[in-house]
Amino acid sequence: MWRGILSVALSTAVVWGQALSIGRSDGGSERFLLAGERVRLMLAVTQGSVYGAGCRLRYSPAQVVVVSGWRAGSFPPATTVVLPGIDQQTGEGVVDVAALSTAQPIGQPRLAEIEFVIAPEAPHGVLVRFQVTQGWALQQDSVVSVPNVSVDFLVHGYVQVWPGDANDDGSVDVRDVAVVGLYAHRGTMGFRRVPASTEWAPQLALAWEQPEATHADCDGNGVVGVRDLAVVLQNYGRRRGELLPPITPPPAIEPAAGQILCQWWIPEGAELFVGVFSACAGETLRELALGGEAPVQGVVVGLDSVAVVAAYVRGSTVLRLFGEGKLCNGEVEVRTVAGTWQSLGEILHADEPREEELQVCTADGGWLCLRGSRVRPGWMVLYSLLGAEISRVWIPPGEGEWCIRVPAAGPILLLYRTENGVEWRRSVVVPGH
Repeated sequence: MWRGILSVALSTAVVWGQALSIGRSDGGSERFLLAGERVRLMLAVTQGSVYGAGCRLRYSPAQVVVVSGWRAGSFPPATTVVLPGIDQQTGEGVVDVAALSTAQPIGQPRLAEIEFVIAPEAPHGVLVRFQVTQGWALQQDSVVSVPNVSVDFLVHGYVQVWPGDANDDGSVDVRDVAVVGLYAHRGTMGFRRVPASTEWAPQLALAWEQPEATHADCDGNGVVGVRDLAVVLQNYGRRRGELLPPITPPPAIEPAAGQILCQWWIPEGAELFVGVFSACAGETLRELALGGEAPVQGVVVGLDSVAVVAAYVRGSTVLRLFGEGKLCNGEVEVRTVAGTWQSLGEILHADEPREEELQVCTADGGWLCLRGSRVRPGWMVLYSLLGAEISRVWIPPGEGEWCIRVPAAGPILLLYRTENGVEWRRSVVVPGH
């Protein structure tokens, strides 16, 4: 009976009243498949009511995709047939599918759900195509053929990652600092590496939608961020193929001079400084250099509108970024000798005096005053410990003393904020009044 229906379907003209569709029914991506993944595809009639339908589903390459099972859709399992095989002429995988209703027509029925397995060793970037051909639908008094339809998927296979070799060229150097900084600036995300390690050894990772970004996720957490720069420094100078590859630390940074773009006061106990910064609109960063009050080893890379810094530091010192241009925002973190990470917050502009040079004092009647010198105009802002703004006062550039009324006694957070962000902050306990 099935052969008879198929032969009739192939001999009839195309009628556009019915159509077959194919799509994922497992909730997975409609754009790509993962190596080793189980994929379920649903064949369905998208228009009208029919007593039956069928088709030949072709898929290729057959070396990458294997049929692993199926289940009936809207038609009874007893009258649903699914026959997988291989087309000996083309080498494609084929699945012949047919289903009938012996009672009444079914509106827009699901024909069958077919499960496939993607080979774990499937190469990354291979194109997998599923094509519905020789489709037919049984109406009340005739069998009509339906148009072919196909769907393509790219396979995300596994690539070999060496933590720190962000550009996958076989060695860890300043170019890897630049690559990590670029993807961190873009906020690139992908699959986690499981298991993940930062040791210098090859590790399999599921390739991201941007395959080259997979290598920039040096710690394997699924996000390229400033902390991946720490892995670059950890394995700096390593090369593949060496039995006992030595660790060559980044070069010592010579004292720099010129325009200071920004500076940071490194907290006590810090050992590693990493950061990615963006230039202000219309600005280009040039002649970048790193310097500090104490000798440091590290790397600074300029990528036109992005600056990337990774350096070993010693706590309670000053680190400065020199160059041409203007920075407006960035992400900076330090790692302590205990292995914990601490954010340094927003950029501290170099032309402002140190926070230690400002004096905070209280006055009778619940007044809080700030005395010192400011280069950039801004606001003196009070916040509660819960983050609610209490009040603020405008501070013009120059020297002076500025006071703000505190409505109640207790601990508060005092910030000096400019249009470019927070310049400094301090916790203050206001006495009773």
